[in-house]
Amino acid sequence: MVIQVQVLAMAPAGLGRIPVDFADLRKNYPTYKKLPAHIQNYMDALNKDLPEGAPKNTPCCFQISEAFNLSGPETKIPDRSFRRATAKLGSFRYLGAVDELEYYLTATFGSGEDIHLKKGKGTPAQQMAAMKSAMTGRQGLVLFRNGGAGVHVELWDNTDIVQNGAPASDGSSMNQSYLFGQPRVLFWQASGDDGQDPLPDWLTGWWDVWDGQQYYYYLSPEYVVSYTKKEPLTALSLPERNMVNEGTVTFKDLKLTFNWKPVGNEATEEVFTVPWGCPVRMEGTSNRFGPLTATRKSSWPTAKVAPKKK
Repeated sequence: MVIQVQVLAMAPAGLGRIPVDFADLRKNYPTYKKLPAHIQNYMDALNKDLPEGAPKNTPCCFQISEAFNLSGPETKIPDRSFRRATAKLGSFRYLGAVDELEYYLTATFGSGEDIHLKKGKGTPAQQMAAMKSAMTGRQGLVLFRNGGAGVHVELWDNTDIVQNGAPASDGSSMNQSYLFGQPRVLFWQASGDDGQDPLPDWLTGWWDVWDGQQYYYYLSPEYVVSYTKKEPLTALSLPERNMVNEGTVTFKDLKLTFNWKPVGNEATEEVFTVPWGCPVRMEGTSNRFGPLTATRKSSWPTAKVAPKKK
């Protein structure tokens, strides 16, 4: 049965939200002045043989990874980022660079809110105040980005970053003028436990989708779907930041429903019927386009180029 929907010009609820209590993230977050031994030792080893005067590796992504790993299965760091294996420290994995963290957050929870767009005009101090005002009253994670693998990531607690030099931050303090001066400032809100178990492993990952044109859908464990027209390299590849579109996922009574972020004033809903067991192929319908066929890409190699279509 096809579900009829009213077309709404708004993004689906749930995108860009992390389903964990901020209190848990904060409790499990080590500031850079009080790093646990396993992170401190790893960072010391990374920086040991650097040439004199070379910039040192910094632990911000390891700090966030620690908080995520200890705050529940929804935020456990995976074995790989979009470009390499994640670091293994004890029983957990850790992301090592800000670009990897951004791509992980986007693929898993949906795109973050672009706070940089709220800066307005005025002096750098006024622009920073405007961006902070856009996040006031909310808690989550703010990521400062340039065009490379940096710059920084922080927890955001209502009115300020956690590492703001206050006693509660263990005296850890960041140069906020530099951070808020970056070309992209992205925010993910910690929205609390949503009461849902992650999607089963046999549903998550890449699907080859055909509706008369070729698409590649990626389903995250946290009920986010995104798509690209560029064939992923392997079945284990993670989406990169520039996916074409994204949406939310509902899975109930063997119906898998995708509500896509609207393009213009039209929203697309797709409903797939999931066969019993662990499916490798699903048939679906769209409220705007033709019938769909989805084939799971679990047969792709894990370390070689994906097979070309004949």
